[in-house]
Amino acid sequence: MLFLNRNAELSYDNINVFEDVYSRSFTSNDLTIKNPSFGLQAQALYEISDNWTSQTAISRSNTKANGFYHYLWDLTDGENFARYISKRNSETNTTDIQQNFLGDFKIAGLRNRIVIGLDYYNSILRDNSSGYVQNGTVNIQTQEDNGVLTAAGTNALLEENFAGINEATNEVMSAYISDVINITPALSAMASVRIDRFSGKPSIYAVEPIEEQYAISPKLGLVYQVLDEKLSVFGNYMNGFVNQAPQQVADADGSNPRLKSFDPENANQYEGGIKSNFFNNRISVTASYYHITVANRLMTDPENINNSIQGGEVVSQGYEVSLTANPINGLNLIAGYSNNESEVTEDYEASGYLGLRPEEDGPAQLFNFWASYVVPSGELKGLGIGFGGNGASEHKTINRANTGTFVLPTYQVYNASLSYSNFQYDIILKMNNIMNEKYFSGWSTVTPQNLRNLSLSLNFKF
Repeated sequence: MLFLNRNAELSYDNINVFEDVYSRSFTSNDLTIKNPSFGLQAQALYEISDNWTSQTAISRSNTKANGFYHYLWDLTDGENFARYISKRNSETNTTDIQQNFLGDFKIAGLRNRIVIGLDYYNSILRDNSSGYVQNGTVNIQTQEDNGVLTAAGTNALLEENFAGINEATNEVMSAYISDVINITPALSAMASVRIDRFSGKPSIYAVEPIEEQYAISPKLGLVYQVLDEKLSVFGNYMNGFVNQAPQQVADADGSNPRLKSFDPENANQYEGGIKSNFFNNRISVTASYYHITVANRLMTDPENINNSIQGGEVVSQGYEVSLTANPINGLNLIAGYSNNESEVTEDYEASGYLGLRPEEDGPAQLFNFWASYVVPSGELKGLGIGFGGNGASEHKTINRANTGTFVLPTYQVYNASLSYSNFQYDIILKMNNIMNEKYFSGWSTVTPQNLRNLSLSLNFKF
C-alpha cells in the first residue's frame, strides 16, 4: 500500500505516476508473511415441542501473522516514499457461543415467530511483533530504492525493536429478543431489541481493562403484501453501534499520556422499499431507499489537539436495486446497483472533513452483474459457463479541506468462468479482470488491484 500523507498538502494531482509503477512491488521474495487461519463450528438443533426449537451454535477460530509487513508513506516532495517495516508475530483466538430459542405459535389468533437468544464472544490477541522502523526510501518517479530487502538485513534493523509479548482481550455478552407478528394475512410487524455488554482490554497498549460498556439496539419493521407472494412494500427502523476502543491521549503540551475510554458509536437507519417476485419465482426485484445518521464519532478536541472527544456525525442516504432472474432452466442472472451520498455534518472544523464525503465511504456508485448457464440435463449436465463484472465511480481516497482531494478513477472489471458440478464435487476455472484493467482501491491509500489472472477452485462434498 502507498499511503498519501494525511498531514500536509497533497503533492500529487493525478493517478498517472502510480499507473507507471503499477506492477512494482517495492519488496523482495525474501520479505514474506504467512497468515494461516483455522475455523470450526458445531450446531445442534433440538425440538422442544411442536412450537419451540432450541438452536445451539459454537464456533472457534485461530488466526496468525508471521513475517514482514510494510507500507510506503508519502514524504510530500512529489517523488519519495519512506518504507516502514515491522516483523509481525501474533496470534488471535476467538470463541463464540450462541443459544437461541425459536418459537412459532398464536396469541389471540395472531401468529408469532419469536427468537430469544444469548450470545457470548471472546477474543484473545497475543502479540510479539516489533514496532515499525524506516527501511530506506523509494523514488516513485525513478523507481530507485535504497532499502534493505533481505530477511537477514531487515532482522538486523528490527532486532532491538521488540517490546515483548503484549495481550489484548475483548469480551461481549449479548441478550436479544425478536418477534414477527402476522397482524393480517397481508401485514406483518417486527420488533426486536438487543443488549450488549463490552469488557476486556481491547488494546495491547492498555495497562488496565476498560470499564464495562453497555449498548441497547432496537429494531422495528413493517411488511405489507400488496399482491400475495408477488409484491410487498416494507419499512424499518434500525439502531446499530460500534464499540470504541480506548485511545491514547495527552494534555495540550504533550504531557500526562494516558488511555481514554469512550462510549459506543451509534447509528440510526430508516429504510423503505419494495420486493417483487413474478412469473413463478423466475424474476425477483428489490429496491430500497435508506437514510442513516451515525453519531457519537470520535473527533479531535478543539481545545487540545492531543485529546479525542465524541460528537462527530455523518449523514448517509441512498438507494439500492437488485435483480435476480431465472428466465429458462439453467440460466441465472444477477445484477445490482447502488448510489450513496454521504457527508460529515459534525466535526472539529480544523480536521478538514466538515461538509465533505468521508474517505472511508468509498465510491458513491457501485454496480455488479453475473450471468451463468448450467446445462440442466443430458450428457453435459452440470457443465456451466459464466460472465459478469463489477465497477465503481470515482473514489476520493483523500478528501480534506486542509490537504486537498486525490481521486481514484472509475473502473469496470469483467470476469468469466467455466465450471462442472455433480452431487459430489464442484470444479471452477475463472479468469478475473479479462481486459487487464488497471484499477485502484484505498482509504487514504493508493492500492493497485490484481491484473488479469486465473484461479481454480475445487469443492468436495462428503
